[in-house]
Amino acid sequence: MEGDVRVRAVVMTRDDSSGGWVPLGGGGLSHVVICKGRSHDGRGRREYVIRGERLRDRAPVLECAVQRGLVYNKVNPIFHHWRVEDRKFGLTFQSPADAISFEKGLQTVIDKLDRGSDSPSSSTPEEADTEDDGQASHTGSESSSNSRKEMLPKPITIVTSESSSTCFVRPEEFSFGSSHAVTMQTPAQVACRKLRDAFAPVESAACTSHSWDTSRN
Repeated sequence: MEGDVRVRAVVMTRDDSSGGWVPLGGGGLSHVVICKGRSHDGRGRREYVIRGERLRDRAPVLECAVQRGLVYNKVNPIFHHWRVEDRKFGLTFQSPADAISFEKGLQTVIDKLDRGSDSPSSSTPEEADTEDDGQASHTGSESSSNSRKEMLPKPITIVTSESSSTCFVRPEEFSFGSSHAVTMQTPAQVACRKLRDAFAPVESAACTSHSWDTSRN
């Protein structure tokens, strides 16, 4: 709806005891408007409401939320009434033009509610801001948590290598007795041992030949 609907009418209510309609709040011509605002029923949500304010003293005489299921009746060109749940209200318009304007405006609101494009239960701007703040806070918490995770030290694997010449093994670490001592030799020691073993037969033969020559002399 492009703008609020404003008409002049006498607000009426149903008198079940007499079976007729009587002026509400002492009667008198009122400004009646269909607008979207905060209702005074304690729910605190923005919704379409029909409000009436008496002209002579600006006293509020009508406050009715527009809801799905509202039943609207046109009794004659200047008197219309409607029912919401167990409440019944009527308007005696100042002119047929006001009646037509009010009816069209109310029908537009009812159509929106039926389509669900403008539900009375929609959140207020303040509630929407609160929800946005909650989502932003939640997102910020997740980002902070992710940042803390990234700052944590990552598991590392340390690889060490040592030269065999500096590696010594103690026999007691392998629970061996004293007769099973383990001796680790360096590559240089192993090479010297092999060289010594290679020259041993030559030295032995030389010594034997020398002994034989001495005995002959």
